[in-house]
Amino acid sequence: LKKEYKFIFSSFAYLINAFLFNIGAIVAMIYLIFFLPTTYFNIIMAEPTHENIALIAIYFISVLFSVANVYSSTCINIEGTRFWIMRTLPISERKLILSKHLVGLSFSFMALLLWTVAVFKFRISLLNALSGYLLSSMIILFNNSFAMNANILLPKMIYDDPAMAMKKGGIGSVIGTIIPYGLGFIMFFMVMSQIKSENYQLLIMILLSIYSLLALISQAFLWFIGPKRIRKIG
Repeated sequence: LKKEYKFIFSSFAYLINAFLFNIGAIVAMIYLIFFLPTTYFNIIMAEPTHENIALIAIYFISVLFSVANVYSSTCINIEGTRFWIMRTLPISERKLILSKHLVGLSFSFMALLLWTVAVFKFRISLLNALSGYLLSSMIILFNNSFAMNANILLPKMIYDDPAMAMKKGGIGSVIGTIIPYGLGFIMFFMVMSQIKSENYQLLIMILLSIYSLLALISQAFLWFIGPKRIRKIG
């Protein structure tokens, strides 16, 4: 992990491009928590509730954080031609996957810190607070593992410069980002369309179930197919 973080922070251009979206997500979440309840939601809802607003906020920002998975969608690409040198080292494929996966998740899981702020700000009930934590975690887990799977299946390791590997990462990196992003916003608009419904909590549970299943499938693929694919690359 230490080596992976050191490698990321060694390229300022890659660092800025990879995590600028995460910084924007932090700003957006702060706005949603402290300002949006008295502006936008007062317009679209006759009787807005802070708990519904907070749940939507954490869902939306979780999507932003986990879709800002530039690292996860390029974690293999950035190795460049060093990948074949690295494969000569006594490092198992699973350990390689674990180190890169944990780094990607560590940036995305900052969303949970912001959700904690929202929980105390709006005095969210215990049930809704747990729902927010679980939904956010499943979104982040699925989006990052999906991005990493796409990069493992369709790598493009021809650039030794991490910034170039990100900008010209190939179809695998594009798929790894666009599909989770599109799915996240489809789900978001589904939630928005039902915000005043009596079955709103049921919808949250359905979303949680969907993302939990997607995360399980994506994780299974990552840990069972990923190592085999990396062996073929190496």
